[in-house]
Amino acid sequence: MLSQHVLTALDAYDAAYATWANGGPPVPRSLKLKLQSALDAWNGLGHRARVDSAIAVVAAYEALEPESFWYKLRQRYDSGTQSTDEGSDFQVVGVSPPYKSWFQEAGWTDFTFTQTDMDNQKNSQVIGVSGNLDLTFGIFKVSGSGDYSQDSSYAKIDQTDLSFSCKLMRVSFDRNWMNPLIFSSTAWRWAKGSPTYGSHLSTGADIKGAVPPTGDMTAVPTAAILAKDLVVSGTFNNTVVEEFNRDIRADASVGIGPFAIAGRFNMGEHKGSEKGTIATNGIRAKDVQIVALVCQLLPTCPNPDNTLPWPS
Repeated sequence: MLSQHVLTALDAYDAAYATWANGGPPVPRSLKLKLQSALDAWNGLGHRARVDSAIAVVAAYEALEPESFWYKLRQRYDSGTQSTDEGSDFQVVGVSPPYKSWFQEAGWTDFTFTQTDMDNQKNSQVIGVSGNLDLTFGIFKVSGSGDYSQDSSYAKIDQTDLSFSCKLMRVSFDRNWMNPLIFSSTAWRWAKGSPTYGSHLSTGADIKGAVPPTGDMTAVPTAAILAKDLVVSGTFNNTVVEEFNRDIRADASVGIGPFAIAGRFNMGEHKGSEKGTIATNGIRAKDVQIVALVCQLLPTCPNPDNTLPWPS
Protein backbone atom coordinates (compact mmCIF):
# COMPACT_ATOMS: atom_id res chain seq x y z
CA MET A 1 0.00 0.00 0.00
CA LEU A 2 1.28 3.46 -0.86
CA SER A 3 2.13 5.69 2.10
CA GLN A 4 -0.17 8.52 3.14
CA HIS A 5 2.53 10.98 2.05
CA VAL A 6 2.54 9.55 -1.49
CA LEU A 7 -1.27 9.43 -1.65
CA THR A 8 -1.57 13.08 -0.60
CA ALA A 9 0.90 14.17 -3.29
CA LEU A 10 -0.84 11.96 -5.86
CA ASP A 11 -4.27 13.42 -5.03
CA ALA A 12 -2.98 16.98 -5.51
CA TYR A 13 -1.34 16.06 -8.83
CA ASP A 14 -4.43 14.21 -10.12
CA ALA A 15 -6.68 17.19 -9.30
CA ALA A 16 -4.37 19.61 -11.12
CA TYR A 17 -4.04 17.24 -14.09
CA ALA A 18 -7.84 16.88 -14.39
CA THR A 19 -8.19 20.68 -14.39
CA TRP A 20 -5.56 20.98 -17.14
CA ALA A 21 -7.18 18.19 -19.21
CA ASN A 22 -10.47 20.08 -19.12
CA GLY A 23 -9.08 23.41 -20.33
CA GLY A 24 -7.58 24.80 -17.14
CA PRO A 25 -4.00 25.92 -16.39
CA PRO A 26 -1.10 23.45 -16.71
CA VAL A 27 -0.01 21.30 -13.79
CA PRO A 28 2.37 23.34 -11.59
CA ARG A 29 5.95 22.07 -11.65
CA SER A 30 5.99 22.16 -7.84
CA LEU A 31 3.30 19.44 -7.72
CA LYS A 32 5.29 17.24 -10.10
CA LEU A 33 8.39 17.63 -7.95
CA LYS A 34 6.49 16.86 -4.74
CA LEU A 35 5.01 13.71 -6.26
CA GLN A 36 8.37 12.51 -7.56
CA SER A 37 10.01 13.24 -4.21
CA ALA A 38 7.33 11.26 -2.36
CA LEU A 39 7.67 8.30 -4.76
CA ASP A 40 11.48 8.38 -4.47
CA ALA A 41 11.24 8.32 -0.68
CA TRP A 42 8.78 5.41 -0.78
CA ASN A 43 11.01 3.44 -3.17
CA GLY A 44 14.10 4.29 -1.13
CA LEU A 45 12.60 2.69 1.97
CA GLY A 46 12.21 -0.56 0.05
CA HIS A 47 8.41 -0.63 0.05
CA ARG A 48 8.12 -1.03 -3.71
CA ALA A 49 10.47 -3.98 -3.72
CA ARG A 50 8.43 -5.70 -0.99
CA VAL A 51 5.20 -5.14 -2.92
CA ASP A 52 6.72 -6.56 -6.11
CA SER A 53 8.03 -9.52 -4.14
CA ALA A 54 4.62 -10.23 -2.62
CA ILE A 55 2.99 -10.15 -6.06
CA ALA A 56 5.58 -12.61 -7.35
CA VAL A 57 4.91 -14.96 -4.43
CA VAL A 58 1.17 -14.88 -5.11
CA ALA A 59 1.78 -15.62 -8.79
CA ALA A 60 4.01 -18.58 -7.87
CA TYR A 61 1.41 -20.01 -5.50
CA GLU A 62 -1.31 -19.63 -8.07
CA ALA A 63 0.62 -21.28 -10.90
CA LEU A 64 2.42 -24.07 -9.02
CA GLU A 65 0.46 -24.86 -5.87
CA PRO A 66 -3.18 -23.86 -6.35
CA GLU A 67 -4.38 -25.99 -3.41
CA SER A 68 -1.92 -24.30 -1.06
CA PHE A 69 -2.79 -20.86 -2.44
CA TRP A 70 -6.52 -21.30 -1.89
CA TYR A 71 -5.99 -22.88 1.53
CA LYS A 72 -3.90 -19.92 2.70
CA LEU A 73 -6.43 -17.52 1.21
CA ARG A 74 -9.22 -19.18 3.19
CA GLN A 75 -7.12 -19.05 6.36
CA ARG A 76 -6.53 -15.35 5.78
CA TYR A 77 -10.25 -14.73 5.32
CA ASP A 78 -11.21 -16.75 8.41
CA SER A 79 -8.65 -14.94 10.57
CA GLY A 80 -10.20 -11.61 9.61
CA THR A 81 -13.78 -12.72 10.30
CA GLN A 82 -15.50 -11.81 13.56
CA SER A 83 -18.99 -12.43 14.92
CA THR A 84 -21.56 -10.20 16.58
CA ASP A 85 -23.38 -11.15 19.77
CA GLU A 86 -26.30 -12.14 17.56
CA GLY A 87 -24.12 -14.60 15.63
CA SER A 88 -23.69 -12.64 12.39
CA ASP A 89 -20.26 -12.79 10.77
CA PHE A 90 -18.44 -9.71 9.48
CA GLN A 91 -14.98 -8.66 8.32
CA VAL A 92 -13.22 -5.65 9.84
CA VAL A 93 -12.01 -2.94 7.46
CA GLY A 94 -9.10 -0.92 8.83
CA VAL A 95 -8.57 2.74 7.96
CA SER A 96 -5.41 4.82 7.59
CA PRO A 97 -5.09 7.39 9.08
CA PRO A 98 -6.98 5.89 12.06
CA TYR A 99 -10.41 7.22 12.99
CA LYS A 100 -9.29 9.19 16.06
CA SER A 101 -6.90 11.29 13.94
CA TRP A 102 -9.72 12.47 11.65
CA PHE A 103 -10.64 15.07 14.24
CA GLN A 104 -7.13 16.45 14.67
CA GLU A 105 -5.56 19.25 12.63
CA ALA A 106 -2.70 17.20 11.18
CA GLY A 107 -3.15 15.44 7.85
CA TRP A 108 -5.63 17.83 6.25
CA THR A 109 -5.04 19.63 2.95
CA ASP A 110 -6.61 22.99 2.08
CA PHE A 111 -8.69 22.86 -1.08
CA THR A 112 -10.46 25.63 -2.99
CA PHE A 113 -12.37 25.76 -6.25
CA THR A 114 -14.66 28.21 -8.00
CA GLN A 115 -17.47 28.24 -10.51
CA THR A 116 -14.84 28.60 -13.25
CA ASP A 117 -13.14 25.41 -12.07
CA MET A 118 -16.43 23.55 -12.25
CA ASP A 119 -17.14 24.88 -15.74
CA ASN A 120 -13.69 23.65 -16.82
CA GLN A 121 -14.47 20.12 -15.67
CA LYS A 122 -16.44 19.26 -18.80
CA ASN A 123 -16.04 15.55 -18.21
CA SER A 124 -17.24 15.54 -14.62
CA GLN A 125 -20.39 17.20 -13.34
CA VAL A 126 -20.44 15.72 -9.86
CA ILE A 127 -20.85 19.03 -8.06
CA GLY A 128 -24.00 20.58 -9.42
CA VAL A 129 -24.66 24.23 -8.73
CA SER A 130 -24.20 25.54 -12.25
CA GLY A 131 -27.26 27.09 -13.84
CA ASN A 132 -27.27 24.71 -16.82
CA LEU A 133 -27.59 21.49 -14.81
CA ASP A 134 -30.79 19.56 -14.30
CA LEU A 135 -32.98 19.33 -11.23
CA THR A 136 -31.01 16.49 -9.65
CA PHE A 137 -28.26 18.97 -8.80
CA GLY A 138 -28.01 22.00 -6.56
CA ILE A 139 -29.00 22.50 -2.96
CA PHE A 140 -31.18 19.59 -1.90
CA LYS A 141 -33.15 18.64 1.16
CA VAL A 142 -34.40 15.31 2.42
CA SER A 143 -37.54 15.01 4.47
CA GLY A 144 -38.79 11.90 6.25
CA SER A 145 -35.87 10.11 7.88
CA GLY A 146 -33.63 13.16 7.61
CA ASP A 147 -30.57 11.06 6.75
CA TYR A 148 -30.50 11.28 2.93
CA SER A 149 -32.11 7.84 2.62
CA GLN A 150 -35.60 8.64 1.40
CA ASP A 151 -38.02 11.30 0.16
CA SER A 152 -35.39 13.37 -1.61
CA SER A 153 -36.46 16.66 -3.16
CA TYR A 154 -34.18 19.04 -5.04
CA ALA A 155 -34.18 22.79 -5.42
CA LYS A 156 -32.57 24.77 -8.23
CA ILE A 157 -30.78 27.98 -7.37
CA ASP A 158 -30.04 30.85 -9.73
CA GLN A 159 -26.71 31.64 -8.08
CA THR A 160 -23.85 30.45 -10.30
CA ASP A 161 -20.90 32.57 -9.14
CA LEU A 162 -19.92 30.47 -6.13
CA SER A 163 -16.57 29.71 -4.55
CA PHE A 164 -15.86 26.71 -2.31
CA SER A 165 -13.16 26.15 0.27
CA CYS A 166 -12.66 23.24 2.63
CA LYS A 167 -10.07 20.86 4.03
CA LEU A 168 -9.72 17.38 2.57
CA MET A 169 -8.20 14.14 3.81
CA ARG A 170 -7.80 10.81 2.02
CA VAL A 171 -8.47 7.73 4.17
CA SER A 172 -7.27 4.39 2.78
CA PHE A 173 -9.11 1.13 3.50
CA ASP A 174 -7.19 -1.93 4.67
CA ARG A 175 -8.81 -5.34 4.21
CA ASN A 176 -6.02 -7.59 5.43
CA TRP A 177 -8.37 -10.58 5.12
CA MET A 178 -8.70 -10.11 1.33
CA ASN A 179 -6.26 -10.57 -1.55
CA PRO A 180 -7.46 -8.14 -4.25
CA LEU A 181 -5.42 -9.97 -6.92
CA ILE A 182 -8.08 -12.66 -6.86
CA PHE A 183 -10.38 -10.41 -8.90
CA SER A 184 -7.97 -10.35 -11.85
CA SER A 185 -6.98 -14.01 -11.59
CA THR A 186 -7.87 -16.31 -14.50
CA ALA A 187 -7.32 -19.46 -12.41
CA TRP A 188 -10.76 -19.78 -10.85
CA ARG A 189 -14.40 -20.04 -11.84
CA TRP A 190 -17.74 -20.80 -10.27
CA ALA A 191 -18.30 -24.52 -9.76
CA LYS A 192 -20.53 -26.21 -12.29
CA GLY A 193 -23.98 -26.78 -10.84
CA SER A 194 -23.67 -23.88 -8.38
CA PRO A 195 -26.33 -21.13 -8.45
CA THR A 196 -23.68 -18.61 -9.59
CA TYR A 197 -22.22 -20.71 -12.42
CA GLY A 198 -22.00 -18.66 -15.62
CA SER A 199 -22.63 -15.34 -13.85
CA HIS A 200 -20.17 -12.49 -13.28
CA LEU A 201 -19.28 -10.39 -10.29
CA SER A 202 -18.42 -7.82 -12.95
CA THR A 203 -18.57 -7.80 -16.74
CA GLY A 204 -15.70 -5.31 -16.81
CA ALA A 205 -15.84 -1.72 -18.02
CA ASP A 206 -14.73 0.13 -21.12
CA ILE A 207 -14.20 3.66 -19.84
CA LYS A 208 -13.00 4.99 -23.18
CA GLY A 209 -15.98 3.47 -24.95
CA ALA A 210 -18.39 4.67 -22.21
CA VAL A 211 -19.52 1.12 -21.43
CA PRO A 212 -20.32 0.70 -17.71
CA PRO A 213 -19.79 -2.62 -15.92
CA THR A 214 -22.68 -4.75 -14.73
CA GLY A 215 -22.85 -7.44 -12.08
CA ASP A 216 -23.20 -7.94 -8.34
CA MET A 217 -19.81 -6.39 -7.51
CA THR A 218 -18.43 -4.03 -10.15
CA ALA A 219 -16.09 -2.00 -7.94
CA VAL A 220 -14.20 -2.22 -4.64
CA PRO A 221 -13.93 0.94 -2.50
CA THR A 222 -10.27 1.54 -1.69
CA ALA A 223 -10.40 4.93 0.03
CA ALA A 224 -12.72 7.68 1.22
CA ILE A 225 -12.35 11.43 0.84
CA LEU A 226 -13.21 13.39 3.99
CA ALA A 227 -14.03 17.08 4.13
CA LYS A 228 -14.41 19.61 6.92
CA ASP A 229 -14.57 23.37 7.45
CA LEU A 230 -16.67 23.85 4.32
CA VAL A 231 -17.27 27.46 3.28
CA VAL A 232 -19.38 28.30 0.21
CA SER A 233 -19.15 31.99 -0.61
CA GLY A 234 -21.83 33.65 -2.70
CA THR A 235 -25.00 35.67 -2.45
CA PHE A 236 -28.27 33.84 -1.81
CA ASN A 237 -31.67 35.49 -1.75
CA ASN A 238 -33.67 35.64 1.48
CA THR A 239 -36.29 33.18 0.24
CA VAL A 240 -33.70 30.43 -0.28
CA VAL A 241 -32.06 31.17 3.07
CA GLU A 242 -35.32 31.14 5.00
CA GLU A 243 -36.58 27.94 3.34
CA PHE A 244 -33.51 25.87 4.05
CA ASN A 245 -33.01 27.23 7.55
CA ARG A 246 -36.56 26.04 8.31
CA ASP A 247 -35.56 22.60 7.05
CA ILE A 248 -32.42 22.62 9.20
CA ARG A 249 -34.39 23.58 12.31
CA ALA A 250 -36.77 20.71 11.54
CA ASP A 251 -33.83 18.24 11.48
CA ALA A 252 -34.07 17.65 7.73
CA SER A 253 -30.90 16.89 5.82
CA VAL A 254 -29.62 19.67 3.56
CA GLY A 255 -26.62 19.59 1.26
CA ILE A 256 -24.99 21.15 -1.77
CA GLY A 257 -23.31 18.93 -4.34
CA PRO A 258 -21.41 16.20 -2.44
CA PHE A 259 -21.29 18.25 0.78
CA ALA A 260 -23.66 17.90 3.71
CA ILE A 261 -24.72 21.07 5.47
CA ALA A 262 -27.00 19.50 8.06
CA GLY A 263 -28.21 15.99 8.82
CA ARG A 264 -28.42 13.15 11.28
CA PHE A 265 -25.71 10.60 12.00
CA ASN A 266 -25.77 7.16 13.57
CA MET A 267 -22.45 5.57 14.54
CA GLY A 268 -22.81 2.57 16.80
CA GLU A 269 -24.34 3.73 20.06
CA HIS A 270 -23.90 7.41 19.19
CA LYS A 271 -26.73 9.24 17.47
CA GLY A 272 -27.24 12.93 16.86
CA SER A 273 -27.40 15.66 14.26
CA GLU A 274 -24.97 18.18 12.85
CA LYS A 275 -26.12 21.60 11.72
CA GLY A 276 -24.23 24.04 9.54
CA THR A 277 -25.45 27.52 8.65
CA ILE A 278 -26.98 29.05 5.53
CA ALA A 279 -27.01 32.86 5.29
CA THR A 280 -27.41 35.38 2.48
CA ASN A 281 -23.61 35.70 2.19
CA GLY A 282 -22.82 31.97 2.06
CA ILE A 283 -22.83 28.54 3.67
CA ARG A 284 -20.69 27.04 6.43
CA ALA A 285 -20.38 23.45 7.69
CA LYS A 286 -17.42 22.72 9.97
CA ASP A 287 -18.02 19.07 10.78
CA VAL A 288 -16.07 16.13 9.33
CA GLN A 289 -17.99 14.30 6.59
CA ILE A 290 -17.39 11.70 3.88
CA VAL A 291 -17.87 13.33 0.47
CA ALA A 292 -16.58 10.66 -1.94
CA LEU A 293 -15.31 7.11 -2.29
CA VAL A 294 -12.33 6.11 -4.41
CA CYS A 295 -13.09 2.76 -6.06
CA GLN A 296 -11.20 0.19 -8.08
CA LEU A 297 -13.23 -0.91 -11.10
CA LEU A 298 -13.07 -4.67 -11.38
CA PRO A 299 -12.15 -6.37 -14.65
CA THR A 300 -14.28 -9.18 -16.05
CA CYS A 301 -14.62 -11.45 -13.04
CA PRO A 302 -14.49 -14.38 -13.05
CA ASN A 303 -12.58 -14.69 -16.31
CA PRO A 304 -11.29 -18.29 -16.36
CA ASP A 305 -8.51 -19.31 -18.72
CA ASN A 306 -9.98 -22.07 -20.88
CA THR A 307 -6.53 -23.57 -21.53
CA LEU A 308 -6.19 -24.62 -17.88
CA PRO A 309 -7.05 -28.25 -16.93
CA TRP A 310 -10.46 -27.61 -15.39
CA PRO A 311 -12.27 -30.54 -13.75
CA SER A 312 -15.16 -31.85 -15.79
